[in-house]
Amino acid sequence: MKVDMTITTIHQNVTDRVIAESLFTSMLDAARDDYRALSDHGKRCFIEKGLEYFAGRLGVEVQGERQVTGKLPHIEQVQEVADAIEELQTIIEMCEEIPDNGADFAKSVSDSAASMIETIERLGSVTEKQLTAIENWRAGVERWVR
Repeated sequence: MKVDMTITTIHQNVTDRVIAESLFTSMLDAARDDYRALSDHGKRCFIEKGLEYFAGRLGVEVQGERQVTGKLPHIEQVQEVADAIEELQTIIEMCEEIPDNGADFAKSVSDSAASMIETIERLGSVTEKQLTAIENWRAGVERWVR
């Protein structure tokens, strides 16, 4: 079933992100004080060089020029993204428990939640409107499965 495949893919993406974040965080712990002392430009350079270094050490080909632009995400933002994706995944799973007379609602919410996950992953951030939609979907789905 397509929903099962989507849930598996979403779960793997969340798991991969958590593992990668944990690994990167543990590597940064040793350099945290020095990193904090860097200017914003220095921090961007550190991240850029880190990407190049890790890609080279792992034997991954880096195509094109890597540049980190704009603001670096804060840990809170990364956590908010992970939390939103996890909640959306839960909502999709809950949609499978909705009785047959709510199948249209379940499909609509499940499809919308899956689409929102793709958008959040692509943009790396969550908007207030998305958070509100997530809360509303959760409440609506809970009313069906109780």
